[in-house]
Amino acid sequence: MSKNAELVPKVFNDLKVGPFTAQSILGYSTLFGPGADGGLETFEYGFVLGYTIPHRQLPPPGVLQAIPFLELLGETELNKEHAGQNSLLGNAGLRFNLKAIGPIQPRPGIGFIFPMDTGARQDTQWGVIASLVFHF
Repeated sequence: MSKNAELVPKVFNDLKVGPFTAQSILGYSTLFGPGADGGLETFEYGFVLGYTIPHRQLPPPGVLQAIPFLELLGETELNKEHAGQNSLLGNAGLRFNLKAIGPIQPRPGIGFIFPMDTGARQDTQWGVIASLVFHF
């Protein structure tokens, strides 16, 4: 639980060319509040590359598409004691778009997270992330 509130306006861009997808994200984070991190400003950015494999090429039951992806997530502190310090994480994973259950389509995913620079290594060694998204 944090004593600070965070405001993060972001700009998103999506592009699909054939089976390839790309997404970029740019944002500016500001923490408001009395906590030790209050007033911290951070530039956040990300880039995701994916490749859609249709059911006819990879036919497990119930799977409409498999999407291997590589994601880069970074942030640069803009003020405070670590101004200019970067942190860049990578995430290599796989998402499945499953057949719909009524009006809901489940989209489970799993990824391996790893640090890509010194700033990220200070906070993260490696990890596994699982997600479950329901598309209506």
